[in-house]
Amino acid sequence: MSVVFDRVVVEAQGSRLLGPVSVSLTQRRIAVLGENGSGKSTFLKAAAGLIGPQYGSVRVAGHDTIDDETDVRRVVGFCFAEADAQLLAGTVGEDIELSVRVAKGRNYPQTTAEKVLQDFGLSLSTQRACHTLSGGQKQALALASVLTAQPTIIVCDEPTTRLDLRWRRDMIDVLCALQQQLIIATHDLDFAVLCDRVLVIDDGLIVFDGNPEAGVAMYEQLCDSRPSRIPRGCAAQQVRDEA
Repeated sequence: MSVVFDRVVVEAQGSRLLGPVSVSLTQRRIAVLGENGSGKSTFLKAAAGLIGPQYGSVRVAGHDTIDDETDVRRVVGFCFAEADAQLLAGTVGEDIELSVRVAKGRNYPQTTAEKVLQDFGLSLSTQRACHTLSGGQKQALALASVLTAQPTIIVCDEPTTRLDLRWRRDMIDVLCALQQQLIIATHDLDFAVLCDRVLVIDDGLIVFDGNPEAGVAMYEQLCDSRPSRIPRGCAAQQVRDEA
């Protein structure tokens, strides 16, 4: 499987959010690093066909994300940074069934929600309301619902954000064990080095593409080279300076 960006530019309200970007993503696990607002999420959404470029093209497994939208939706599963954004049904079981219907169509054979939860190792009742789940449970359910649709490419926006240590470890283990191609945006540098390739995005451009360890080091240097966002007069900054 591959995701190919060809001279892609994404704009919103006259501002450039991404690009120009030309890159071919073929490795099994790819991490995208960058500061907040750098264009990581825009890059991921373009890769998944959730937004279309104003210029250039994105092809997913050979399908153009604009001309072949339905085919792209069948190939790609997307996990948002905020799990609440994609848990659309009232209960756990309903959300799993809805995910399959949306991705595969109404005529796709019914999936047993209990089996999905069992296969994923989630001890949740299918009747439990989604809004009562913990942050980790919501993230896990969102991923389980995506995987139920059997996509061949998984795109995750900051999948370990706001997870406690145990949930973070569990999520990383699950994602790394997937047979599908995995593309993640993350601030979790330890997770990034487990991938096969790292991209660093800055101001909408890819400024690094290559070895994970080298990519993490470059990203750290990039962050260290910039002034603190915290006013120097505040206590937190003073403590940092003293350290």
